[in-house]
Amino acid sequence: MIEKLTRYHDRAMATFFIDDVCGQEPADAEAFLRFSAWVEENGLKGECSAILGLKRTADGRPRPLQKSYARELERASSRHLDAHMEVMTHNFLYDFASGRMRDGGSHEGVWLLDRNRTIEEYGEYFDGIATLAHEAGFRHAGLTLPGCGCEPCLALKRGLAIKSPQASDLNRNLLAALLRMAKAGRFSTPVVSLFIGKYYQGPMDVQMMTEDGPNAVYDVPPGVGGDMLARWDNLPQYLDLDAYIDAEGKTGRLVDLVNLRTQTMGFYGHWQGVRPDTGIGYASFQELGRRVNRFYGEQIIWMRPTQIAMYRHTERYTQVREHGDGRRFELKIPFAPLHAVSFRVRGDAKARLRSPSGQVLEPWQTFPAEACAIFDILPENGRYEVIT
Repeated sequence: MIEKLTRYHDRAMATFFIDDVCGQEPADAEAFLRFSAWVEENGLKGECSAILGLKRTADGRPRPLQKSYARELERASSRHLDAHMEVMTHNFLYDFASGRMRDGGSHEGVWLLDRNRTIEEYGEYFDGIATLAHEAGFRHAGLTLPGCGCEPCLALKRGLAIKSPQASDLNRNLLAALLRMAKAGRFSTPVVSLFIGKYYQGPMDVQMMTEDGPNAVYDVPPGVGGDMLARWDNLPQYLDLDAYIDAEGKTGRLVDLVNLRTQTMGFYGHWQGVRPDTGIGYASFQELGRRVNRFYGEQIIWMRPTQIAMYRHTERYTQVREHGDGRRFELKIPFAPLHAVSFRVRGDAKARLRSPSGQVLEPWQTFPAEACAIFDILPENGRYEVIT
């Protein structure tokens, strides 16, 4: 018997998100390189915002990115860190024609929720950001909703009956614009990841927002509802490592998620709190990663948000048809697979598979006591055979 798994390696797919990251000053770049190195060396994977216009001159023009920062963004994007637009300024909208932030009007966070904006408006704005990112030497992977608590933003949210924004609150034209850009190859992957909302209870999963063949937009919301790594305030009253996972690995929201056999297990923080040189939450971030790996390393797998989304997109479209003899099955997928998909084969822990192209596949892991094995298959259309 063969079983397609909705979780890679049948493990909770773990990730993190860090908001408000920028790389305009030498100290910014140095701190980011230090953060990225630690994440990679310790096997974590996640996402960091890359906000091109967060730091500006007095007249609203973005300060140029440090070259070392941009190079690390590009290198990390294929390994352990996605980069999200959050968006261009995390403030008023940017005027690409004049090359400066506008002096008034909508903030980017509520602009993303505004039902009166068109596909073309969103598309031009995101494409302008993509052009600047590509000129700097890297590509974004997705979009994060920039938060704002100013009164005009709160008033607009009240008018839309939005208390805590979720991906379903986004203007559908925005999603269409992102999908159009993904199809044009403007992002680092064919599937775009979002960080819009977050959840406090229950197991977590991705949410498909829009799709067209191999291209799609998925929300990958964190399963922890707050930032307890010092927040953007970088203050000790917002530090609570045990709320994620305690020192014995027995309690905390991440522990609950694993025990619920969650699909995804994400958390988030802010650069102000976890920045290695000045953030008082950096040591907590490191200890959080160590605790998760120490207590639950065999039950989770770290993945970038886009990796999670590409896994689920490929898995959703991979059809499985078993033959009656239990030794053969067929896979069918309508596009080139974006990620290997995990399958559990029962009946013989020593089994191998022969693919339609004749390749012999070894299992990723065997479970002799259960007479089964897990295989990672980059799906081919055609018949597979179980061999011993």
